[in-house]
Amino acid sequence: MPCVRLQTILQSPPSIVQFADTEARLACTVQGASDPFMYWYRQDSSGGIELLFLSRAAGMVDESPVKDFTAQRTDSESFSLQTERLSLNHTAVYYCAWSSHGD
Repeated sequence: MPCVRLQTILQSPPSIVQFADTEARLACTVQGASDPFMYWYRQDSSGGIELLFLSRAAGMVDESPVKDFTAQRTDSESFSLQTERLSLNHTAVYYCAWSSHGD
């Protein structure tokens, strides 16, 4: 019988409602995947989805055209997104995702 490995992704907090000019942080954790690629996306009210950051490995985050956010990958399972100063144009749904080496 083939062995099936359970993979989970957890984004926290699940939602944030904050005032403008405050800082915010989202965390993402993947379990059961071996050194996955990890991504942060956002979807604004128009429905368009924008890739914010891609991390191919721990300690490695690709450059992003998004200047008011930063991302950090401290280990193979964790990827965080943060901003020092929220503004109204940051209103969106933010998604963390993962894939096996660029799938």
